[in-house]
Amino acid sequence: MDTVQPRAPRPLRVLQFLGSLFFTAFFLLWTFCYGIFFTLVSLLLPFRARFALARVWAQVILAVLRWTCRLDYRVEGREHLPKGNHIALIKHSSSWETVAQALLVPPHVWVLKRELTWIPFVGWGIRLLRAIAVDRGHCLGERRVAEERHDSREVAGERPGVDLCSECHRFTLNRIALRGL
Repeated sequence: MDTVQPRAPRPLRVLQFLGSLFFTAFFLLWTFCYGIFFTLVSLLLPFRARFALARVWAQVILAVLRWTCRLDYRVEGREHLPKGNHIALIKHSSSWETVAQALLVPPHVWVLKRELTWIPFVGWGIRLLRAIAVDRGHCLGERRVAEERHDSREVAGERPGVDLCSECHRFTLNRIALRGL
């Protein structure tokens, strides 16, 4: 039997609305401004330093979210993350984990839809983090992920983990493993 949650008092709902409105405006402005800074500075930095800058962006976003919307989190099971390179399949159910994974998962490369890289400054910053942009409209998406992953390893000499978002990409782990990621 489902129980109906009582509604929050009107003053609290107004505060929640105002906090959400402020956070949304801050998120858009901060992301755009930081995207410009990140893109310019990252041109001179190696991957690990770029990722450290991405973590600063995420820390600020989560701190403002905690302050304006009272949204906090607790991490359980971090000790179960593998120490070396691995593939993390993250269920993309909200924007929160998109931000939080920059802090919670060791430096990694995102596999994401290509259209995200078209956003001025923000998309360019995503590219500087060596994200693997996939055109979901083509059947060659899986092959392209493997090829780009292989190329990024050769160019950088580093091997960050790969982060696949289940919402954006329909892969099976066997297919990925067979391609040598």
